[in-house]
Amino acid sequence: MESALLTLKDEVLKSNRQDSESQLYILLRSFDPIFTAVRASKVSTAYRIIACDTLSVWFSRCMQLFNKNVAFKEQFESLLTEEKATFIFHYVIDYWNDSGAALGNALKEVFVKMLTYLTATLAPEKRNELFAKWLKTSLDLPYTMRAFYFMIEHLHKQVQPAEFILKKKPNFVKDCLANIWSRALGSVVGKSVFIVLRSNYSEDSEDRWLSLWQEQVIHSLTDVNLRKGIESYLLPNLFLVSKSATIKFLRLVIRQNNIPILLSTLKIAQDAAILIEPFLEIDPDTMKPLISIDELSLLLKMKTASFRIGAFQLLVSSPKLSKIVPSIVYKKVTESLDMIFMDGDLETRNEMFSSFKKFITRIKDSTYGLHRDAVSLTKKNFSKFELEIQDKFKAVEESKCFLNELLNYIRASLRPGSSYLKKEMSYKLLVVLIRSGLDSRIAKKYIERTKAVGFVFSIDIYNPALMRLVIDNIMDNFEDIRSYSTEVISMAPLSLDDYIHMKLLQSRALTMLGDIKGKEVDSGARFFKFSFSYYQSKNDFIKCEKIILLLLDKIDTSLLEAKKDIATACISYSIQGYFAAFKFIFEIMDYKKCSEILVSNNVVDRLIEQSGDIWNLVKMVLQHDSPEGFLLDEFESKYTAEQEAMYGKGTQVISSYAWRSVKESTTMIDSMLKTKNSPITDHNIMQFGPLLLEQLATIRHRGAFSAVYPTFISCCTFCKTKEALKSIPEKWLHENLNLIQTRSKYITRRSAGIPYLLTAILSSDKKHVKPTFYQLMEVAQSPVNALDSDMNNVNLPQVNAFNCIKKIFIDVALSEESILYVDDAFALALNSFSSPCWAIRNCAVMLFTALQNRLFSSKKVRANYLPSYPARLFFEKFGSIQGLFYEALSEAIATGFENQAEIEKIFPILTVMSRLEPTPGYTGLDPFIPLIVHILENKNWKVREMAARSLPSMIDSSQGVSLIISKLLDNVTGSENNDNKIHGSLLAIREIILKFLALSPEDSEKYLDEIFENDGKLKEKFESKLSVVLFDINCFPIKLTYLQVLPLLKLNTTKEDSRLEMTLFDWLKTNNKLASTLDGSKQLALKQASEVLLDNMDDNEALVNECIFSPLYELQLSCIQHYDDKIKESVLTDSITDLLLDSIWKILESETTWNYVKSRGLQLLKVLVLKSSKSEDAETLKLHAQKLLHLMENESNEDIKLSAMETLGSYISGLMVKDSILQVDLFNYFIENIQSMIIENLEFIIRISALKSLIAFNEVYYQRGQDEKIKLMVTGFIFEFLTDDDDSACLLASKHLTEYVLCQKDTVLVPVEVERLMMEHFCSIRDKDVLKLFVDSKGFSFYDTNTQFSDIVTGDLLLFSAEKSNLERNPTDKVMELTKLIDNTPLHEDVKALQKVTRPLEKNLKDITHFLENSDETDGCFGLFSSERVFDFIFCQLLLYKCLEKRKIVTFSISNLSEILQSSKMLCHPLILEVLN
Repeated sequence: MESALLTLKDEVLKSNRQDSESQLYILLRSFDPIFTAVRASKVSTAYRIIACDTLSVWFSRCMQLFNKNVAFKEQFESLLTEEKATFIFHYVIDYWNDSGAALGNALKEVFVKMLTYLTATLAPEKRNELFAKWLKTSLDLPYTMRAFYFMIEHLHKQVQPAEFILKKKPNFVKDCLANIWSRALGSVVGKSVFIVLRSNYSEDSEDRWLSLWQEQVIHSLTDVNLRKGIESYLLPNLFLVSKSATIKFLRLVIRQNNIPILLSTLKIAQDAAILIEPFLEIDPDTMKPLISIDELSLLLKMKTASFRIGAFQLLVSSPKLSKIVPSIVYKKVTESLDMIFMDGDLETRNEMFSSFKKFITRIKDSTYGLHRDAVSLTKKNFSKFELEIQDKFKAVEESKCFLNELLNYIRASLRPGSSYLKKEMSYKLLVVLIRSGLDSRIAKKYIERTKAVGFVFSIDIYNPALMRLVIDNIMDNFEDIRSYSTEVISMAPLSLDDYIHMKLLQSRALTMLGDIKGKEVDSGARFFKFSFSYYQSKNDFIKCEKIILLLLDKIDTSLLEAKKDIATACISYSIQGYFAAFKFIFEIMDYKKCSEILVSNNVVDRLIEQSGDIWNLVKMVLQHDSPEGFLLDEFESKYTAEQEAMYGKGTQVISSYAWRSVKESTTMIDSMLKTKNSPITDHNIMQFGPLLLEQLATIRHRGAFSAVYPTFISCCTFCKTKEALKSIPEKWLHENLNLIQTRSKYITRRSAGIPYLLTAILSSDKKHVKPTFYQLMEVAQSPVNALDSDMNNVNLPQVNAFNCIKKIFIDVALSEESILYVDDAFALALNSFSSPCWAIRNCAVMLFTALQNRLFSSKKVRANYLPSYPARLFFEKFGSIQGLFYEALSEAIATGFENQAEIEKIFPILTVMSRLEPTPGYTGLDPFIPLIVHILENKNWKVREMAARSLPSMIDSSQGVSLIISKLLDNVTGSENNDNKIHGSLLAIREIILKFLALSPEDSEKYLDEIFENDGKLKEKFESKLSVVLFDINCFPIKLTYLQVLPLLKLNTTKEDSRLEMTLFDWLKTNNKLASTLDGSKQLALKQASEVLLDNMDDNEALVNECIFSPLYELQLSCIQHYDDKIKESVLTDSITDLLLDSIWKILESETTWNYVKSRGLQLLKVLVLKSSKSEDAETLKLHAQKLLHLMENESNEDIKLSAMETLGSYISGLMVKDSILQVDLFNYFIENIQSMIIENLEFIIRISALKSLIAFNEVYYQRGQDEKIKLMVTGFIFEFLTDDDDSACLLASKHLTEYVLCQKDTVLVPVEVERLMMEHFCSIRDKDVLKLFVDSKGFSFYDTNTQFSDIVTGDLLLFSAEKSNLERNPTDKVMELTKLIDNTPLHEDVKALQKVTRPLEKNLKDITHFLENSDETDGCFGLFSSERVFDFIFCQLLLYKCLEKRKIVTFSISNLSEILQSSKMLCHPLILEVLN
């Protein structure tokens, strides 16, 4: 089939070599077979591409023939009729959305060339009429289809006048931009909008042109989701149309007072060189910059990420890279380093890093340009240009100083104990600086090849301190930090032996390889990767060979021990690390240079043999099904209780040993298979191929399995490259297909690894997909033996076949091939839903889910709706499905859904139907509408619900929507005896309105009005059904569904006419009571009614009382939730606030109130107390406080306790404001509770409750209280949350401190900036009595006085160790803050107060000295001080000691410690030595 088409294509292609008459004959004869090929439905994508390409060639050859002889045109007019041309138009639309790059290009070519052909063959009037018709059809397509934009792009210039599109669609710009957020659509949306607007531009009518789009673009820019797409794909092109129009647009943007939009538009104008540095350039209209440097500086500190990103980009960017970087830019960037390095949002970090990287390039270009110009001016006339030359050299020096500061900051951020965020950003920028050529010593192969511009100065990036920091970070907890470390150290221009004790380091790394912890092993393995790479680069192959032999011997030793005593081997002879080291070494090995080492030592054979040995030792563990793990008998008999206490549970230890060993050994093989010049031989494949097959077929451990699978894929791919091995995967395929029909103890859970085995082989050679698929289909369709249909029996050949078919559709590598078999698989799944065997029905569900995800994707789009698929394309691609669906639905309706199997079959059909979208002009869905409407009255609720969800997908216009809704409303009558029919009709109305509101590109309210106005009084018709539904129909699910639709419509009520609300309120009051039996639908209906009333009856006290004191908890929660939301947005009246306060206290005291209602009520109470203007007397406050304390002490419900604690802060603060002395005991009790709740290892929900309580206290007391010590104490507790590792706690503390302590209202700063400002605030305090609190651990924790050095140096050996309670807070940073306070406040004068610090400091320093004097421990890389806990502890003590010594506050000496640390034997950490010196 394909070959015949290719022959035809070749004939048409070569027809231009014939004479005109012969070419004419070939083209006339070939059109019909080419067009038939294009129309073919069930064909592969490859065939479709060839068909389109052939037709494109045909159009091209026709145009060439017309150029030779115009008279030939007449003979072609009857070939491509309007009907056929329109078919191709729809064909392109249908397949465009589902096309990959190849098919997309083919479709584009065929359509563009057809337009050219039609332009040549059709009369102008007929042509314009046809193109206008197509353009109108295109404009009716959903804005979410790529085809919409393709057609706009190619048809807009074919239709006159230029404003045709904008007249037909006045909101074209805004509606298109609503989809520019999409990655798939963004560029085409921007391009389409631009070309339409560009075609309407005229210099003479610039203002009119701006009026076409500027308001709509600004409106779209206000949506954060759309902004990036508009910035990337539309505005850059629009701004280039006219500079004067751009300036006018920017002035309009400034008047909007919308900072994000202003920043983004200024940046685009800057990139287009319309503006250079907006914060320095003066606008002649206002005589000030468009945005000032102070405004930019503030924006850099704001919590809103878009503010910081936009401000930073404006600050550091310039379209003229060679010009001077202003001094103010360096200053502001330096001030922002903490913010940049500590930002926790991944997208923001990436944006900041990208801008910083460009800034470094700008500095390089700027200094190069300045130096070049200065040298040039010097040569010209030094005396004349002396000042200018000095300024240029001064600017170069300033750039150098900035880069030095940046490097110092990076180095400080890499110290042990720094947060992951700081280290990650430091490494990324460090790599940029290294590759930029800043350090002239670095080898050229590491320098990025950019334009021939380099730094005019050199800074030594690498030094002993950095080398130590980077090598130690190979031990970091995070894999990417370990990876960065090896990358940085591998580029070092220094001889490592001069700076590092390599023997000691290798010894320590070898110890790490033998550890049982994955992190330690990875660190050791990465060191050996670096070490091997280093010696290989120096051509020192003797040392390379020594490393390989050392690791091989270690594996042999470990295997020998494991065979003797597996329990000891798991702990003391862990093998995983050695395989991991080989994996990394093989990644960077130069196989040509190292081939002699590999061959002479038989390395590859030995490693494969060792991989097989470790598998044989541990396979029983990994083949076991138990999630708890499995103990080998020989392990259990030798694993002692002492070992369990030291290393952890035996099952965990043996399981970790087993799966990590298999993982590392197989990934090592994978590393060899993937590398260029692989050392793997044919013999090796025959060695480990069967091993991998056995592992995949039998492993039950997910981690081990996921490591083996990629290796097997690599193995099959490798076989394809070797002539002698090409048949091996096919042999394995047939073996496994036979295995599917074999019963085995291993083939149980999801057919073990057989589906993965098959798809791995098929991925390597896709010609086997078709026969394999149909062989599996044959097995899956075979009848199940009656004896095998037991529910628990999943070990069936049919189940195995199903699982393999499902995997074929899931596997990404087979996506192109599997699409051809979708309809066969759908038929299999649907027919199997009615199987009497549970295992087959279960498999059918899983296969159907896989097919659905394959076709539609499972990623939700707006409003939680799943992606859809054009109906025409769906049924054309999968021809048999339409008939299958229609037949199944008709059959189910005919039998009255009596058969449960029919109902189960209907569900997947309705699910798929709900995912289709109507294609304009396509009527294929019309026959389904009456069937779906009939199913709406089915007696099964879920069937009705699914039918209701599928109905909206069949209607493509507001007229159709209003017509369907009107017909469905006719079913809602009191005389209708079929409640199911009424319920189904209302469900369908709800789903129709929800879907069209959520997915319509137009404004929701406008679209809703359009729907309900097309049928005259449709809204009134719906609202008129209220009385019928409430009083004539005795079915609460119907009432609930009706009431769910009601809020979607704007009620036709005024203050004078509120009959609707009164009717609903009367019904609510009548039914607001407990029934003798529980009726969930009744409670939900009443809750929905209360929500409608609360939204429409403003602060009606009768309604509040009715809801809050209801015996039904749903109504109580509805009322509480309503006012909880409302109080955040607006101010409540005094009367309603007082009513709610009194009511909540009453329900709290009631024994019948549900605990959850009490908890929610307490949370609202906390806010109401703060907002209330009513001042309670001290007795009432105390009474309420005691009630809250009673709840905290006596309630068993944790939610109530925490909510009571959150509320308590407000009442305690009120009491303290009235009399702080009298209530001091109550306050102390409150603080004790707070202290017990903010311990870092407690659950987040407990700590956040304590924070909320502190904030509630401080919001009142900080403004109205008198005691400064109390203010500072509470502020201190909140201050500590600024370094919490939970973002929500940080932000909450940041917001409060910014507004109440720093007095910056309506400004939310990043926590790191708030922390800096708070330190400035603390340093401004002069009251010594207040300052004592800084060294009192009750409020602040600058210095840890509880941790002992002995606790730190005694690490645990457990397999799984607990991580730090707080990953962000760094002890060194906190001590630095304390030293700042001591230096900048009168605190250093209060020696007595500082004894709370000096006493534990003296003890800690003595403990350190004693330990080092009596221990053989030394430092050096991977040494004692490489541990972040040890480093932090010592570093903090020395920092604090130096600060206090300088002030002569400490009297003891640390000369012994200094001597030990500075001795050459100690190899002390450079940063510690810096503090000492």
